[in-house]
Amino acid sequence: MSAADAAGAARIRGAGASFKPYVVRDSGATIAQVFARVNDQIDKGYGCDFSFGGAAKIVAASAFDYELLLRELTAIPNLEFVTHRDLLREPCPPDRIRVGIRHDVDMDIVAALQQALLEHAHGVASNWVVLHTAPYYGELRDGEFLRHECMIHVYRRLQELGHEVSLHTDPLLLYQLHGIDGAQAVVAEIEWLRAHGIRLYGTTAHNHRPVYGAENYEVFKGYARPADRRSGVPLPDWVEHGGRHAPLHVLDERSLGLEYEGNEVFWQQHTPLEYGAIRMTQRWNWHAHRRRLEQDPGTVEEDFIDQARLVEAIRALPGGRYLVLVVHPVYYGGRAGPDRAPLLRSDRVVAAPNPRLGWISYEPTVRQCWSGPRDAAQEGQVVHAPNELGMLDRPLPAADETAAAGLRILLLGADNVDGLPVAVPVQLHSILADLVEKYAGSRPQIVKLAYPGMGIDRLWSWFETVRDRLRPTVVILGIGDQALRHNLPRAWARATGISAHYPAGGYLKWDPAAARVVAVERAPAWSLHRRDPQADTVDPASGANLVTALGDDVVPTLEGLDGCDYLARLYGALCAAVADTGARTLLLLEANGELAARDAQDGNLGRCARHADRVRERIAGIAATLGVPLADPYALFAALPPRLPACHRRDGRWNATGHRLAAHALFATLRDTGLLPA
Repeated sequence: MSAADAAGAARIRGAGASFKPYVVRDSGATIAQVFARVNDQIDKGYGCDFSFGGAAKIVAASAFDYELLLRELTAIPNLEFVTHRDLLREPCPPDRIRVGIRHDVDMDIVAALQQALLEHAHGVASNWVVLHTAPYYGELRDGEFLRHECMIHVYRRLQELGHEVSLHTDPLLLYQLHGIDGAQAVVAEIEWLRAHGIRLYGTTAHNHRPVYGAENYEVFKGYARPADRRSGVPLPDWVEHGGRHAPLHVLDERSLGLEYEGNEVFWQQHTPLEYGAIRMTQRWNWHAHRRRLEQDPGTVEEDFIDQARLVEAIRALPGGRYLVLVVHPVYYGGRAGPDRAPLLRSDRVVAAPNPRLGWISYEPTVRQCWSGPRDAAQEGQVVHAPNELGMLDRPLPAADETAAAGLRILLLGADNVDGLPVAVPVQLHSILADLVEKYAGSRPQIVKLAYPGMGIDRLWSWFETVRDRLRPTVVILGIGDQALRHNLPRAWARATGISAHYPAGGYLKWDPAAARVVAVERAPAWSLHRRDPQADTVDPASGANLVTALGDDVVPTLEGLDGCDYLARLYGALCAAVADTGARTLLLLEANGELAARDAQDGNLGRCARHADRVRERIAGIAATLGVPLADPYALFAALPPRLPACHRRDGRWNATGHRLAAHALFATLRDTGLLPA
């Protein structure tokens, strides 16, 4: 043990603790070895592959999302970014908002270094709180702590970039789980960090009271929760939790040269404080939002807000206050694989014939990376791991999960429902599940089947495959201004190169001779008849413009029917199949102008109110003909401020805001039409 460690141990023995001493030596690991282990662990624990961690796992956002946050926050004129040490050193000017970004580096030191570099590039100073019990910091083995001393170079690099480095204290873990003197460990790590060039002024407690029965900051003399201090009851010397013990109030902050504990900013009374903490992809725990929900318990809304709403809320804040944003770097550490660093920009979309269904879909389990069109400014970055059906969703639920779910929803659609630019946990079906659970008290089972350019005529194959397994009680069918383009066999055959006469999978089609919708079976030799894909904006038979067809004054005649009648017959056939199972159907307006604008030569259709109104009118007529409800999110889209669009401007597909509002529109329709349990 070093002299500094021995001095720390002597200070602790005075507390009378009967714990094993904190013994430290260098692990001998290299930075490359530590980073490799972190990348693998974080990708499995927080990556998009739900085969690790299950359907409810927390999925990380991308590094691009964090850079976008920095870009938007630094554009707000009255924000002043400071380290945690400087946050409370002087009063906040009345016309300024003093921002302290605190990074709790619990696991992902690789993402931490990347984000620190991004902050430096944007002129932002922040506080990086390194956790002395984290795997990147070291590991306990046979009663010894093997410190990864190579990592001091990374901690110094954080400091060299203009940031503050402090210690994330976790003494109660060492006391209670390992029988090791945790206070001595805190002293030893403070002294080791300082001895190697870290200007350490403060600490911040790791974890929270339910884990240990006390807060980690209670290892310091005089520190306790505000409620405990106000009670006037003497502070306890020990904590017992789950049969495990630990001493409290054994370290003197001043004698250790510490100036603050990170939670003090929440206890001060002189300056108003706003607080937010990220919890997963596009999920911010914004306390002002939570307070509003508590004041109106009847509101059915998500507990968390997305990043776009967070920025809007910050823009609206008055001056003269503190703003604390707690960022765990892992939540912005999305990777494309277990041996990769977090992504800033990468595109890799791999489509292949589905091994079970024949049609082209995402290749199952192969990571799909999407950041938008390469010739346009980046608006997002996401990574997906398609499920066994080649869909961007969680794996199909097991039979016992299906049996346990009271409400089972199957969602079918195309580009926007597919959700390539949006992570699965914040796609519309995931948010809809959250809303239904808040309303009904039990979580529904929702499965999404969607693929870009895929009409319900071909999704019929997926529906038949999962119908008996899922036994849905409600089936939602996407329909939009591209519905003719996606469901007309000669159009999609031209676009995909797959012959409608020799299809890769089964599909539904309107048979003019029989005057009914018929099912066409998969052709075993379909690949022999495949040709090169061609543009599909015009119907090769009628010459109709399929991009704008439903918004034109004249709806083209297709297969002997008016285009709207054609869709009504096709959707009607699927509605009838749904009804045969005892389930109910509703339609979702899943596209109205934004995709047409992307593909149309003039590029203005997405903003053409006349086009959107005509499409809405005609699709509402189809829903009325079928006798099913129609959920229309576009009224909610229209009410958004210009800075908060519902779709990516250059990609044309719904962003996280669009998916959130589509989920709200679906929820309202399900509730108002009696499709939800009371």
